[in-house]
Amino acid sequence: MRKDSRVIGVEAVIKAGTPAIKLLTFAVRGEPAPWTVYTRRGEPTLSFMRMKALQAQIALTARAQMSRRIDSQPFGGPLRLEMEFYRSIPAGAQLDEYIKTHIIARPDLRNLEKACEDALKGILFIDDSQVVSSEGTKGYTAGEPYTTIRLYRVEV
Repeated sequence: MRKDSRVIGVEAVIKAGTPAIKLLTFAVRGEPAPWTVYTRRGEPTLSFMRMKALQAQIALTARAQMSRRIDSQPFGGPLRLEMEFYRSIPAGAQLDEYIKTHIIARPDLRNLEKACEDALKGILFIDDSQVVSSEGTKGYTAGEPYTTIRLYRVEV
């Protein structure tokens, strides 16, 4: 089977730090919520309802950001998406203990990213398959919980 050098070249460039143009940066207030399944015994779960509420807030903020542009249509082409998720410190926790360490508890990072990407589909980009590079982090905040989203156009 013949390897496509164009694909290999693009992958190598993205991993090495592709030149990218920053398109948008914004923050969304609210406790980050992971992607979750819809129902349990035919009824929406509480975690699903939390996810949908946060997705609505992300979508609303993204639409407001896009409305400031001359062309408010979703971006085309290859994109890089960076997401930072900051959760509230659990009640009764030692502040220093949580701020200085990475979150190694649920929710897992990939499910936070997936819920965020789904909320942005059709607003910032046509389809989440356009996201060819992404980076995510999760941490605790002593203040109000929030999610930061950065979108870049990947120059190939």
